[in-house]
Amino acid sequence: MSLKPTISICIPTFNRADYLEQTLQSVAHQTIKPFEVLIVDNDSTDNTPQIAAQYKKFGFTYLRNPKNLGMVGNYNRCLALAQGNYLSFLHSDDLISPTWQETWLKTIPNQPADFYTCSICVINQHNQPLFIYHTFNHDCLIPAGQVLAQLLPHHCPIIAPTGATVFKTKVLRKIAPFKTKLGTEADVDIFFRLSLNHSLFYKRQILFYHRSHPEQTFDIQKQTKSTADRLEKIANYFTIVKNFHQIRLRRQPYQRLFILMNVFMACCSPNLYLHKLKLAKKIFPDLFTQTLDWKVFLSVQTLFIVRALLRPITGLRQNTPGLTFRQSPAGKL
Repeated sequence: MSLKPTISICIPTFNRADYLEQTLQSVAHQTIKPFEVLIVDNDSTDNTPQIAAQYKKFGFTYLRNPKNLGMVGNYNRCLALAQGNYLSFLHSDDLISPTWQETWLKTIPNQPADFYTCSICVINQHNQPLFIYHTFNHDCLIPAGQVLAQLLPHHCPIIAPTGATVFKTKVLRKIAPFKTKLGTEADVDIFFRLSLNHSLFYKRQILFYHRSHPEQTFDIQKQTKSTADRLEKIANYFTIVKNFHQIRLRRQPYQRLFILMNVFMACCSPNLYLHKLKLAKKIFPDLFTQTLDWKVFLSVQTLFIVRALLRPITGLRQNTPGLTFRQSPAGKL
């Protein structure tokens, strides 16, 4: 008999008092009380402890690392602490829908998989939607060994450890730890290895709201990000893609699509666009040498252009349904 799903919601945070309250409100407002909520503070210097203390009444557990472990180290800390047989990493500036917990508790027993994901809505700092992303147009179970092959044609090169993803804890622990030497791209390595031999269930329902805002940093030990930081991050990403391809995907029919989709999706952000393409050409010297390269490049560019053009006329600039969390001063409910 399979275990009844118990989900640990792990919230790694560092100096995120500006958005943490809204994140915690989204968890506190669940239609079914979560099994476990861990707020793992990476030695913040702001009033994060005071904000977290106000949610003790909801059964949330606040833990403070004795020193800053870096973002990757804090992922590993969360993974070690989680007691649920499933877990999710909810970043402290993102939100989950009120039915997040209820939906996954109903879905997991009926759709056995090693990890789960859903549709997402990207919002800005004012909780206004920027765009909605559906990977597939229906719920679907992807068998082990087919995850990459199914995701890549749908412009989805990776699935990140965010509130959109629920992992079977024992499976993630076998693949972990997240490698600190890979920096903020350690999650890319985890997903690639997870995708090889593990099954994925996709829920075509928006259960997660990813926040895009000016204060985001690449590593929570840093408070600013420079051009060098950005290029180092993308170089790390491309190197992981190259190494994984060479070791694991040599004989796979979608090996080139794997490279192209990861490279071109990473290059789509306008910031440092040409620098990223130059870096990609350095790491993948044969880029743009085949017809497929140009087809994928144009398809990705078209996707982003259409997304930008349609955004003003689809009504997505209105406040997101279900998001009623106040943007009150940090620490005040």
